[in-house]
Amino acid sequence: IDDASVGGDVNSQAFSLEFADGTYCEYRCTSRDQLIAVLVDQAKKCENSWINITVFPTSFGKRSGRLFPNTAPKDVLAMESCYISRFFEVAKRTTSPTAINIEVIACAQDLVAQIPSTGLTYEEKIKKEHLKAAIGAIAQQFTALMQSLRGKAPGSADQLQVMNLVMIVLQAIRILCSTREGYKGFLRVSLLAEDLATAMFDADDGVAASAMEVGVALVRGWKPYHTDEDTLENKKLLVTPKWCQKAVAAMADHAKRGTGQLMLPSLVFIFESILCKPYSASTEASQRARVLETFAESTTSTFGLFRSKTTSLTLCMTSLMKTVMQSCLPAVVKGIQDSALIDGVFLRHLHSAIFSDSYDQQQVSRNLVELWADGFEDTENLLERVFPEGMLRRVEKAAIEAAAAVPPEPPAPVVPEKPEKKGSKVNDKEQKPEVVEPPPPKESKWSKLWTFATTDCADVDLIWNSTTRDELRVAFETELKRFDTALDLGLSQQQ
Repeated sequence: IDDASVGGDVNSQAFSLEFADGTYCEYRCTSRDQLIAVLVDQAKKCENSWINITVFPTSFGKRSGRLFPNTAPKDVLAMESCYISRFFEVAKRTTSPTAINIEVIACAQDLVAQIPSTGLTYEEKIKKEHLKAAIGAIAQQFTALMQSLRGKAPGSADQLQVMNLVMIVLQAIRILCSTREGYKGFLRVSLLAEDLATAMFDADDGVAASAMEVGVALVRGWKPYHTDEDTLENKKLLVTPKWCQKAVAAMADHAKRGTGQLMLPSLVFIFESILCKPYSASTEASQRARVLETFAESTTSTFGLFRSKTTSLTLCMTSLMKTVMQSCLPAVVKGIQDSALIDGVFLRHLHSAIFSDSYDQQQVSRNLVELWADGFEDTENLLERVFPEGMLRRVEKAAIEAAAAVPPEPPAPVVPEKPEKKGSKVNDKEQKPEVVEPPPPKESKWSKLWTFATTDCADVDLIWNSTTRDELRVAFETELKRFDTALDLGLSQQQ
């Protein structure tokens, strides 16, 4: 996937696709970055470890991506040992640690091209001293490259060359992070965490996307290979107060301008790994409280991210939104619900909750609608104007009947202990505890609403079928187009 050149200039709405047989086609798309982000999201969703996704700058100075299967030899162990040994030999010969060593870069490039994107798998059979040497060599080269990048003129050929090397090294770091030594060792290298933050927030989008992938690898961990203690330490080293301030500012800026589609899913996942279960189990309590406070303050400025078509981004934002609303004061929750209504994202997800063709998107949107509507009078008034009165009466009646149908839990029976008689045999049936089945889950009024909104009804007080649903869908989409037009107009005036 490349930026397409039109008349010698780069067109921000154009891109070209190069296929496996060498042919390529050029396309135009007003939401190009969004389209490419969805493609990458779906590729990752397949969980195919033999697919490698790379991003690097082109000769035009713009972003370029490659989505291709790795060429893996039959003997993966021999290949991994070979590359780690190469790093070890190069590290021994390197006289100046701060100099950019071409041999290390070449080894990293070969590693990225050949090793599966999930990383190394046979750490216990690789010599640890070789692995530590590889970690040190790669970390030193990354620091040296970041220092070199700061001195290059923006847009120059030298800058593009260094950026390409930075992304190759970042991908090699991500692979080495899958090992226990790599996971524990990288952020403990002097200045590496600081340089990684610079690559995330103060560099080109391609560099930022690669750096975010490394950040995800460092705070996620792969059990049972990495312990919670290792993950906790990595989170403390990477996600500092300064990092948090930069991260929320970047999210708010990208949400406002509609940019950053390739790096935002990874950035949001880092926040989710700090704040949300089950990942927050390996987060220090004081760090979680500090990050939660910082993120909650910027929640309303990141609502633009809920317009994204990237499923992984919306899923992570939903988890974060739920965590924030469960942890914050009622006044903060009311402000979030109010912003969701004003920014149009509530209406957008109400539309998706009923009419989306994707089951995953439908469920995410329903969760968001329930979060933003519960206990908020303005949103409940909107729902009364959207849905027929007969449907809402049925929803309330069905919810009351479902609540009444659930019997109260009976008290546990008290069985008096019988003294054992000498020589008597114990009856196994009497010793087995009685198994009481839990009551069926209680259906909420929201589940009833989604059921009634998607099924036909022909009664005295409610006529609801495909025709009336189409009328509601058209009304939704007309209103959403008005929101989008107003949003585009506001962005163009700011630019």
